[in-house]
Amino acid sequence: MIFTNRREIVDFFRGRGVSPTDQRVEMAYSITRKADHFTAENIIKKVNKKLEIVSRATIYNNLSLFVEIGILQMITINPSLTFYDSNTQDHFHYFDPAKNTLVDIPIQENLARTIRSHIFANMGNKMPVGKPSYTLNVVLHG
Repeated sequence: MIFTNRREIVDFFRGRGVSPTDQRVEMAYSITRKADHFTAENIIKKVNKKLEIVSRATIYNNLSLFVEIGILQMITINPSLTFYDSNTQDHFHYFDPAKNTLVDIPIQENLARTIRSHIFANMGNKMPVGKPSYTLNVVLHG
C-alpha cells in the first residue's frame, strides 16, 4: 500500500483501530512512499537513520501489525529470509539468489482469480473463518 503523506497513514491506522504513535507513523511513512521489497534488517537501518534508536522488537512487532492490517505483504523465501513488500496488489515475485533480491512480475487478474479458485477449492473445510480477504503470494525461485 502506498501513502503520499503522514496524514493518510494516521487516518488509515485510526480507521482500523490502531494507535498512530509517532514511531509507527514514521516507520509506515518511510516504507510505504513507493513500492519496494525489503527485509526487517533493511527497515531497522532505514528507520534508525530517521528516528532515535527504535528497538528491534518494536520494528518486528510493527511489521507484523502492518502485514495484519494490509499495509505490507510478507514473502518468506526460506526459514531464514523474509521480505516485506509495500506493493499489496496481486503480483508474482522472482527471487534472484545471486543478488538476494525480489523482482515484481505483474499478474493478469484472471490468472489471480483462477489460482485462488483452485487453491480454495482444494482447501475444502479448512478455509479460515472471519477473514474478509486472502493474500496470494507466489514466489518463483531461480
